[in-house]
Amino acid sequence: MNQKTIMIVDDKPSLMSLFSAQITDLAPCAVQILSYNDAKLALVFLRLPETKDIIIFTDYEMPGMNGVAFITALQDYVAIKSFRIFIMSACEKNYIQEQLQFAQVEHLVQDILKKPEMFKMETMKTFLHKLLR
Repeated sequence: MNQKTIMIVDDKPSLMSLFSAQITDLAPCAVQILSYNDAKLALVFLRLPETKDIIIFTDYEMPGMNGVAFITALQDYVAIKSFRIFIMSACEKNYIQEQLQFAQVEHLVQDILKKPEMFKMETMKTFLHKLLR
């Protein structure tokens, strides 16, 4: 099985560390984890021509550029069709969906994952096995 690349974009280092550790422990295959605490820096990396086939988890609430703005900035990238994008948030799912629809980027998002429920070990294990198989 090929190594998968997972990018985590979140302004909270403790959550990035927790999520990275869970992915490393529970992933059914080899993974490379890229962590960015600034969405603008993540965009710089994703702009590289060789960047494709990345699974992206972005927080919704971040200073400077929130998750919807991040996804909106991604929509013009050539490799966007090879990205699988998930938003993580403690906000209500309906609110996030409304924001995505308003920005006209809802079609780019695979799912909205609820914090902190998504970090429960069994939930994460099931999710990763479906995502990475």
